[in-house]
Amino acid sequence: MNDFIAKPINPKKLMWTLVKWIQPSLPASPEPAGPAPRAEQLTMAELPGFDLRNLLEMIGHNQELAIRLLLTFSDNCRGLPEEIEALIAVKDWAAAQERVHKLKGAAGTIGAMALHAASEALEAELKQGGVALSLEHFRAVAEQTLAALAALSRPEEVLPDNGGDRDALNLAAAGLDQRLQDNDFIPDALLGTLKPHLSIEQLELFARLRRQISDLHYDQARRTLRQLAELPDIQEIQDDVSDQ
Repeated sequence: MNDFIAKPINPKKLMWTLVKWIQPSLPASPEPAGPAPRAEQLTMAELPGFDLRNLLEMIGHNQELAIRLLLTFSDNCRGLPEEIEALIAVKDWAAAQERVHKLKGAAGTIGAMALHAASEALEAELKQGGVALSLEHFRAVAEQTLAALAALSRPEEVLPDNGGDRDALNLAAAGLDQRLQDNDFIPDALLGTLKPHLSIEQLELFARLRRQISDLHYDQARRTLRQLAELPDIQEIQDDVSDQ
């Protein structure tokens, strides 16, 4: 290992670290850098305890996607602070530390810096044998963080104005399925290419597909995708590969 960068990942630091170790065969002509987008220009409501600059840089300052990611984080964290507190109460230090570590990483990535710091302090105490003096502070910060996220409005869903275009849907779904199979990152814009071809009755399945992809449950997402579109069954594909 030549180097590492710690979470939360900073895109600029990631690029500089890669440039440091990856030497191109020919020097590339530098392109003039355009003005960096200013977070102050965004209309997203202020979130106490958050620093969204790193998150916004990672997703190209896509405000709608940022809100979706923040709300997904909130959904995934629901009940986790109480679970951590219960594990500490029964002195299951290892399990409590594992969950706090997971929460710390997710909070740092999403920009919940107050929760990240509180989780880091609690994790350090658990590593030392479990005297969780910072538990009360951790609980208060977790409550404040989730309350701030609860105030966010979910982006409006634009309903399709047609009965669904099956052929176009199947074509778009086939490309998405290949990326899911390859464990590629699925940008929200790519997922959105399905939507114009859906019928209103398919929107609930589409919402489930979006959640599964956001949570990186790609196997489940591929099965949901098959409920939306006419794609070969995953088991049939696996059987064909085995026969070959």
